[in-house]
Amino acid sequence: MSASCLFCGRRATHLHHITGRPTPRAPYFDPRLVVPLCESCHHREHVALRRLSLEWPTGDPLRHRCLRTASLARRIADARRCLVLDPSSTYALATLFLEAANAAASAQRVVS
Repeated sequence: MSASCLFCGRRATHLHHITGRPTPRAPYFDPRLVVPLCESCHHREHVALRRLSLEWPTGDPLRHRCLRTASLARRIADARRCLVLDPSSTYALATLFLEAANAAASAQRVVS
């Protein structure tokens, strides 16, 4: 991997799956939605997810995926870094947003 860590700029050694997976060893929710991280930042990211109770979904998987994405974006902004995604990850992020928007619209129609 020749990318730089999104948080610290060192050489990335891991591709972090932003939205995670439903259970250990299960397929990732969004396998193409990844960011490059070095080993120590990858470890810190998982510690942060555990602290926020976002390592594993406990309710609606779509809400969980969105919360993990927002959580990562917030930590990147707090580190004064930019969220830079490759084209495949950008497409996967757009797909997640569209899925969330469609779910919200469906929920609104049920309430009306």
